[in-house]
Amino acid sequence: TLVASDDASVTILDVPAELNVVKLANPTTVVEPGDAVTFDFTVTNTSPVDVITLNSATDTIYGDLNTLGDCDFNRDLGPGDAYSCSFTTDVTGDGGTQVINTAIVAGVDDDGNDVQASDQATVDILNTAASLVADKQASPTTLPPGGGSVNFQFAVTNTSPADALTIETLTDNVFGDLDGQGDCSVPQVLAPGESYSCNLDSVIVGDPGDTHVNEVTATGVSDDGVPVSANDNAVVRILAALRSIPAMGQWGLLALILGMPLTVWWQIRRRRTRIAK
Repeated sequence: TLVASDDASVTILDVPAELNVVKLANPTTVVEPGDAVTFDFTVTNTSPVDVITLNSATDTIYGDLNTLGDCDFNRDLGPGDAYSCSFTTDVTGDGGTQVINTAIVAGVDDDGNDVQASDQATVDILNTAASLVADKQASPTTLPPGGGSVNFQFAVTNTSPADALTIETLTDNVFGDLDGQGDCSVPQVLAPGESYSCNLDSVIVGDPGDTHVNEVTATGVSDDGVPVSANDNAVVRILAALRSIPAMGQWGLLALILGMPLTVWWQIRRRRTRIAK
């Protein structure tokens, strides 16, 4: 009698657990200096059999995601399960730059294996044009014949929405470089919306009826390296001389004095004559 036997064994292989993270930014572009952006996160357990316990979720810029918006990653995900959340924050920066941040989600599967996944989002910050406005005022704007003293006020305003400006020169087509004249001084650094003003007193002379026009020009550069300039002018008019009344002489004055009563008497007589008729 022959007896034969054999043992058979089956080995169950472990399938590595996997996570998938998707991070999205909305919008993906903002205008300098920045704006609100909503970041959306979706974490999916792509394992076919393992349960994954999430134990951390961090962002390279914003830190612990569990403290932001409606996010709470402290949970278990069964095979194929997904979890989503979002938060909104201001993304700021200089024009032409990118803000790139990465979300990293980590956990452990039911076999004790560590799992981790990450994804990043990019927000482009668009540049805005730098702008400068110049203003020049004269006081007074009219002078007596021959001329007189005038106070000129110069002002420059940074009208850029985001850029700081460095005002490098202030020049006048009559007075030249204004740096050091009156109380004017350059360079000046102006934040968005900020202004700088200075004054200069000068004597303006000219013939009666003349018009004095002079123009100020401000030049500078933005913090992005973009040149800016602006100009404005002021007008001062010299009044014409008043015409003198010719001298009448003593006989002319006497005729005027005597003639006025006679004129009145004649008008009264004419009126009475018309009434009598």
